[in-house]
Amino acid sequence: MFKTLYARLAAALIVLVLLLSSLYLWITLHAGQRFYQEMTQRLNRQLAANLIKDTGLAISNGRYSEASLESVFHTYMVINPSIEVYLLDPGGHILAFSAPPGSVKSQQVDLVPVRAFLQGKPALPLLSDDPRHPGQRKIFSVAPIGDADSPQGYLYVVLAGEQLQAIAQRLRQSHITRYALYAIALSTVLALFMGLLVLRYQTRRLRALSMAMQDFDLDRPAPFQRPDPAQPFLTDDIGVLQQTFARMAERIKAQIDSLQQTDTLRRELVANVSHDLRTPLAALQGYLETLLIKRQQLAAEQQTEFLRHALRQCQGLGKLVDALFELAKLDSGQVRLKREKFSLAELVQDVVLKHTLIAREQGVRLEARITENLPEVEADIGLIERVLDNLLDNALRHTPKGGQVIVVVESKRGRLSVSIHDTGSGISGEDLPFIHERYYQSRSRADKPKGAAGLGLAISQRILELHDSQLVIDSATDQGTTVQFTLPVVP
Repeated sequence: MFKTLYARLAAALIVLVLLLSSLYLWITLHAGQRFYQEMTQRLNRQLAANLIKDTGLAISNGRYSEASLESVFHTYMVINPSIEVYLLDPGGHILAFSAPPGSVKSQQVDLVPVRAFLQGKPALPLLSDDPRHPGQRKIFSVAPIGDADSPQGYLYVVLAGEQLQAIAQRLRQSHITRYALYAIALSTVLALFMGLLVLRYQTRRLRALSMAMQDFDLDRPAPFQRPDPAQPFLTDDIGVLQQTFARMAERIKAQIDSLQQTDTLRRELVANVSHDLRTPLAALQGYLETLLIKRQQLAAEQQTEFLRHALRQCQGLGKLVDALFELAKLDSGQVRLKREKFSLAELVQDVVLKHTLIAREQGVRLEARITENLPEVEADIGLIERVLDNLLDNALRHTPKGGQVIVVVESKRGRLSVSIHDTGSGISGEDLPFIHERYYQSRSRADKPKGAAGLGLAISQRILELHDSQLVIDSATDQGTTVQFTLPVVP
C-alpha cells in the first residue's frame, strides 16, 4: 500500500493535516475559553468590592447580619443570576452563601489565589475553588471586609456559576458551534485535496522515471531529454536523476555493445590463432612423417633440409605461443614495470642494428634518423625494446623487396617521439578504426605475411598503456604505414 513515494508522502500529509486541524481546533476552543474568562474577570474585577461598598457589609467578632446579607444575595442574584456569592472568614471557611441549601459541597476556599488576586500581580485569568464543585476552578472576584491588612473576612464571588455553565454547554451544542466545526472540517478536506494534487503533480516525473527504469530496454533509448537552461525544472534533483539514468542507460548499452564486439573479436582471434597453430603443426607433422617413411630413400642433404624446415616451423610455433602467453600476462595485470632512466636514442639504434641483417636479406632498406642530444626517458627498458621489436618486425614483414623502413626519434612538446615509417602494403580503411582492438586481426588474411602471429600490435599497445602512452597509426592501402608513440622525458 505504501510502496511508492507518492503513497508515503500522501499518508504523511494526511496525518500532518489532521494533527494540525486537531491542534487548531483545540487551540481555538482553549483560546476562546481563556479570552472569555479574562474578559469576564477584568469586567467584574471590582464586583466584590462594589458589593461591600454598596451594602456596607461588615463582620464584627465573627458576627454579621443575616437579614442584610440575604437581601444582598437576593438583589445581586436577580441582577446577575450567573454569579455565586460566598462570605468567608479570615481563614477561608465559608460562613454564608447565595446558593440553594445543600448545593455547596466544600466548606473552605483556598486563600492563595485570593491573596494573589488582591495583590494584583498575576496575569488574568486567575482561577480559584468552586465550592459547589470541589476540584473545579473558576474565575472569581474577591474583596476584603474591613481592614485590607487584617481583614475580618472576604466576600468571594464566583463569576462563572453553574447556571452560566449550563448556558455555555447549550451554546456549544448550538448551530453556530456546528457551523464552526463544519468550516474546520471543510477546510481540512480542501487542504488535503489540494495537497494531494500538488504532491501528485510534483511526483509525476519521478513516476515517469520509475516506469522508465522498470521498462528499461537496450533497444530503446531513455525517454529523457538533455538539460536545457531555458527549462530549469530539468536541472532539479529529479531532472538530475533522469539525466543520470539516461547516461547510465547509454553507458550500459555501449558497454554491452563493446562486450559483444570484444566477444566477436575474441572468437575471431581463437579461430585465427587456431589456424596459425594448425599450419606449423601440420607442416611439422608432414616433414617428420616424410622423414620417418622415406628416410632410407632420402639423401643426407634432403634429410637435413627436412629437419631445417621442421625446426623453422617449431621456432615459429614457439614464437606464437610466447606471444599468446605474453598478451595474457599483460591483460591479467601481472606485469609490473621496472622503470629506469635510459637513452631512448641508443635503444632505438641497437634495435635497428639488430634488424639490419633481416632487412638486408629481404631487400629492404632500414634507416634510423635520430636527433642529437636527446634527453633520457624513464620507462621499462625491456618492455619498450619489445615494442620496438614488434613494430619493426611488422614493418619489415609488410614491406616488399625494394622498399624502405625509416625510424625517426625526435623531441615533441616535452616528450620523445618514435615514428616508424614503411612503404609496405598498408592497412585498409575498413581495418584501421579497429586496429587498436586487443583481439583484432585483419579480416583479409590473404595478404597476411607468412609466419606472422598477428599479436604484435596488441602486445605493443598494452605495454604502452602501462606507460600512459598509446600507438598512433596512420596508414592507407598500398601507401605504407606510420606507427608513432611517445614517452615522457626525465625532468
